[in-house]
Amino acid sequence: MKRLRLLILPLAALALEAMPFSAVLLFAEPGDDGAIEYIRRTTSYFSLTPFGYANFGPLLTALLSCLLLALTVWLCVRPGTGIYKAVLTVNALAVITSLLPLFLGTAFYSLAGAVISAALTAQLLWLLYNKRKGTP
Repeated sequence: MKRLRLLILPLAALALEAMPFSAVLLFAEPGDDGAIEYIRRTTSYFSLTPFGYANFGPLLTALLSCLLLALTVWLCVRPGTGIYKAVLTVNALAVITSLLPLFLGTAFYSLAGAVISAALTAQLLWLLYNKRKGTP
């Protein structure tokens, strides 16, 4: 039962990733006066649209979060050192990819994206703390 708590944060991250306001796209359009106007559109992390516009972070984060959840379920059912290392590695990669939209600028990052990054980071810290205690 204690290990089932490991599922809370990945589930929360996946729920936010599925929302239609989590990934951000900016489109430039010429205005009536000739100035460039930016239009902000939001999509789900699972949408291929941001990937097509070279924003690779959301889709990679969504896929890694799904893999993280599957590995965490496996860790809860059959704990072991090998699966624990796999969960740590996938979680660290998910944290890194969740921050990739920031390389395009802060306008490409949403509050939902920040909460997703925070949930994945908290999960990683929780796993590292449990590893230090010796209880996966």
